[in-house]
Amino acid sequence: MTQGVDHLQANGYAFACPAELLDPGLPPALPPTRSLAQVSEAIAEAGHTREVVDALSELTAPGDGVLDQVVGALQVTASWWEGLGGASDPHYAARLRYIAAMAEGYVREIRAMRGDLADRHTAHPGLARPAPQAAASGVDARVLAALAASPTSTRALTGHPAESVLTAAPGTVRSTGPRR
Repeated sequence: MTQGVDHLQANGYAFACPAELLDPGLPPALPPTRSLAQVSEAIAEAGHTREVVDALSELTAPGDGVLDQVVGALQVTASWWEGLGGASDPHYAARLRYIAAMAEGYVREIRAMRGDLADRHTAHPGLARPAPQAAASGVDARVLAALAASPTSTRALTGHPAESVLTAAPGTVRSTGPRR
């Protein structure tokens, strides 16, 4: 249950459950899966918004994203520095807290931009890749984009007839566009 809650929180969901079901002694379930260099490389090579959204999720995931961890480390460092007892230590601690607060604001802004990008569902015009499922199936790309879930979420099919486009093998779906 603890890992399930960790996964939900890492994806930005608020979740409450009885405390006796959670084990606070367990380590976080979702360490970053890529180094920062790999994240940068993935973004540089991305041909579609979903690839960049996936890479940015490593940085912006609430709680266990790299950027939230940096902010937490700055706050802990400020508390530690304040306890040194030197005359200038409170100044440095206050400065670190200020920097952490500024960084936290930037993290929220980047997270919001990542969310906006997740809604785009488009290929980068300068980085052409093989045609997506829409061209192969003959279905308008806008229809697929409307049916697609966020690239970082798992799709739960509802039984709607249009969902067959998402699960059909390429080439087996006919376009339902206007007839001329």
